Amino acid sequence: MGILFVIFIHLAIILVLASFIALFGGVVAFFKRSRPKGKRRIFVAIVSPFVGLYAFYFLYLIGASMVGMWKDVDMGIGDAWYVPLSEDYRLLFIDIPEQAFIEHKDSTVLDNVSHVFQSEDKVYCETWDSEYYMLNTTDGSLRKFDEVLEFRNAVPNNNKPLTDVNSFYYERRDAIAGIWFIIAAVLSAGASVWVVYTLHRLIIGKATATS
Repeated sequence: MGILFVIFIHLAIILVLASFIALFGGVVAFFKRSRPKGKRRIFVAIVSPFVGLYAFYFLYLIGASMVGMWKDVDMGIGDAWYVPLSEDYRLLFIDIPEQAFIEHKDSTVLDNVSHVFQSEDKVYCETWDSEYYMLNTTDGSLRKFDEVLEFRNAVPNNNKPLTDVNSFYYERRDAIAGIWFIIAAVLSAGASVWVVYTLHRLIIGKATATS
């Protein structure tokens, strides 16, 4: 599904969540209302969840997009997402998270990939057709193994099974840019709290100053 459709779904979920929080906050503020700030407190209690949650979402979306462009890692929403395997190679998904293909400068090197193991510049792959390959991302060579046992013996630490491509995507994405996505989330949360605080000061603080 397209990224705009995914964003629309996210916005709808936030709308429902913010509505529940606003309803609860509005009821609490109503019973705790005091003149001359009562109506303003109720208004802020109702509006704040929408302002805070939507501010966080859009700020994080911007921050995560910037991290993705910087680290060449897709943030994982939309109908296509990817992680780099090297400077020129990347593992790319379109629509189906259980099936990926390896791309080199917009050209497909290997498709129908189901499981992956990477060791430095070598990427070991199993396909849904039970075919086995080793890609050397340094010289671009692609070796096909005729026997499963031969492939297993070629994989470093072959006691560890290959990782399904969906899990590999998340593990590699987090290894490359995970901390930066967390930093973007923390900064976005801090900024959204500041926005809500500023709203509180502008509306309720104004009432305090004029009372």
